[in-house]
Amino acid sequence: VNLNVNKAFEQFDITLGAGHSSENDYKSNSFSSELGYDFNQKNSRLNFGWGLSLDDISRTGALLDESKRSVNYVLGFSQLLSPKASINVDLSYSQHRGYLSDPYKNVFIKKQGIQADIRPESRYQWAFQVGYKQYINEHVALNLAYRYYQDSWDIQSHTLTLSAPLKLSSHWVLRPSLRYYSQNEASFYKSYFQKDASRKYQSSDYRLAGFGSFSPELKLENQFNDQVSFNAGIRYYKASHHYKLGGSADFLPSALSFYLFNIGISVQF
Repeated sequence: VNLNVNKAFEQFDITLGAGHSSENDYKSNSFSSELGYDFNQKNSRLNFGWGLSLDDISRTGALLDESKRSVNYVLGFSQLLSPKASINVDLSYSQHRGYLSDPYKNVFIKKQGIQADIRPESRYQWAFQVGYKQYINEHVALNLAYRYYQDSWDIQSHTLTLSAPLKLSSHWVLRPSLRYYSQNEASFYKSYFQKDASRKYQSSDYRLAGFGSFSPELKLENQFNDQVSFNAGIRYYKASHHYKLGGSADFLPSALSFYLFNIGISVQF
């Protein structure tokens, strides 16, 4: 259940939100607020957002009763550079405290067997994103964005996205895009571990591994009339994980690639 209330003034707008979600092993209550301020004849905009999440964590089929608290802050600025170009910059900071391990994941320790996933009880995340939009002519525009991320678990990531919608006619639009992503592994990640009594944290969750992906996509859209539209697309996705072996500085790459085709019709009435 989510509830959002928005109020707009001459230069300000404010949004307040609250939500609740419930699963058999996870319950969450969230609260958020966002303030926007337009100035410089509405050619400039400043945004500030805040969010709080209070979560209760359990595990199906096992005795577990833990909690987690997350606070998020976002500061954004957007500017019209000209009638044909704009730029936006966003800074975000998140703080998580409490139970951050995954109760359904385990690790393998040599000569000890299967052990629990254990992660730090705090995580601090920072992200910086910049986006640029350029109108070229009546047929094509350019959208470019870059995001840098870093956290207290020693993970750093880079995300680059590029798209260039191309208007073929009054009804047909071609949308090519490209996304590139890379990250390094967390400081306490390994595919498996050697026996080490001094180690405090351990995880073999592949989402904390070194990872990279490359994904071009091509979409074709047609607006038949005010009620009916058609779209079709093809997407190629290639990714590789680098699994850090226990007690070794070597990495074992594991690749994945696939094609995704989609087709859809939208009808409004």
